[in-house]
Amino acid sequence: MAWLMFVKIWMVEKLSIHYFHPGDLFGECFERKTTMFTSKALENCTLGIINRRELEQFMRVEGSMALEFIKWIGLMYQHLQTKLRDLTLLGKQGALASTLIRIANMYGKREGNNLYIKKRFTNTEIADLIGSSRETVNRMLSQYKRDNILTFDEKSMVILDVESLKKICHCEDCPKSLCRL
Repeated sequence: MAWLMFVKIWMVEKLSIHYFHPGDLFGECFERKTTMFTSKALENCTLGIINRRELEQFMRVEGSMALEFIKWIGLMYQHLQTKLRDLTLLGKQGALASTLIRIANMYGKREGNNLYIKKRFTNTEIADLIGSSRETVNRMLSQYKRDNILTFDEKSMVILDVESLKKICHCEDCPKSLCRL
């Protein structure tokens, strides 16, 4: 399901900003000739290209399209704001808790009180999502296991106590359209 991600690399640090999914729109739409980000396909996918001038002309003619585009820009702005909040105000623990909730919202299946996440993320991939190192993520996940917040079985990451994760990151129960990678 995660077909593409946007990555920003500073010096040797890498931060995965967004995971894009089928039907998502991404890229630089206005004025910029190049993007500040690198995109990487995580699975085979098909991409479409929309010419900026044609898009602008279409939006001039189709007001409803312009309105939907504005809504999309607003949603992406909110998503970026929440990601920046997680990374700058919540510390690594809060950013990890928030990211695990986002992963659960996108890939989790509830069984009783537990959330099973069958999509495998390496600790390096999770570290890239929170601007951290793999070693730091290893330590934090081990602590979450000791605290009975999560565990791993042979096929899944299992979130045992999502409420504890929500407390750690001061979760505001955002809609799922916003609470995603």
